[in-house]
Amino acid sequence: MKVGVTGANGFIGQHIVAALRKRGDEVVAILRNRASLPDAETRIADFKDPRDLEGVLAGLDGVIHTAAHLPKSYADPGEAKACIEINTLGTMALLQACVQSGLARAVVFSSGNVYRPGNVPVAEDGPIDPSAHAPYYLISKAAADFYAQAIARERKVGVAILRPSSVYGPGLARGMVPTFISKLEAGQRVTIQNGGRHRADMVYVEDVASATVSALHSSAIGPFNVGSGTTSSVLEVAEAIARLLGVPMELLDILAPDSTMGASGFSPLDIRLARSSFGYDPREVHAGLAAYVDWWRARR
Repeated sequence: MKVGVTGANGFIGQHIVAALRKRGDEVVAILRNRASLPDAETRIADFKDPRDLEGVLAGLDGVIHTAAHLPKSYADPGEAKACIEINTLGTMALLQACVQSGLARAVVFSSGNVYRPGNVPVAEDGPIDPSAHAPYYLISKAAADFYAQAIARERKVGVAILRPSSVYGPGLARGMVPTFISKLEAGQRVTIQNGGRHRADMVYVEDVASATVSALHSSAIGPFNVGSGTTSSVLEVAEAIARLLGVPMELLDILAPDSTMGASGFSPLDIRLARSSFGYDPREVHAGLAAYVDWWRARR
């Protein structure tokens, strides 16, 4: 299968490229700039005009859309315009080009953090409320998700919409997990805000990549949750990393819970539909963190 991957040089995109090649697929990198991907044909696209994108999709059997605008600050309303232009309108343009070029299969990345926060695993038909955290980014992803669902329902393209939760793993440049690992390995103290009560459904990047390739090669359409199926707190993650690195727990400065903040976080994802539709089988969080720490240490 000849597969175009938007954002092929990004954190998740690189792992998807590796998973596609492992399966024997031919990869075409679809990028917004002149950067290239080793040993892959590269095509340039700005994701604005479906007519231009038709040429970019020529000769492909499927496309995986991971490219997105990630704000420098998720709380900055000044990022809203770029989020809508790239994440929402760019996805719409790409899917319109898929329709016009007769492309049979597409996998589009949404987000598993668009749901209303809660403690019970939420299924794909759960309430969408992207305004609680990172609103400008998540609203743009939710809007693209809804449009992709419309295309899928109309059977114009076989679109699978993946909703990954909090993705971590080799190559992640910023975020909680790499920050904890780098500081604790160096013997530096880590401050844990609000008692470390914030919770998120954390999923290892290689499991996301595997799910993406499996979804592409299936007949699955519509939205699918791609998480671990449970949440982990910031404190649990920090303690797990400290144990894996073999450093003293005293390096964790745990600030007392803020009574005005509550136990914030994202909902755990119900992943049964992805399991039954294309065999999704993620590892549990401790195993993922162990693999990440092993990779981190192997780089030295």
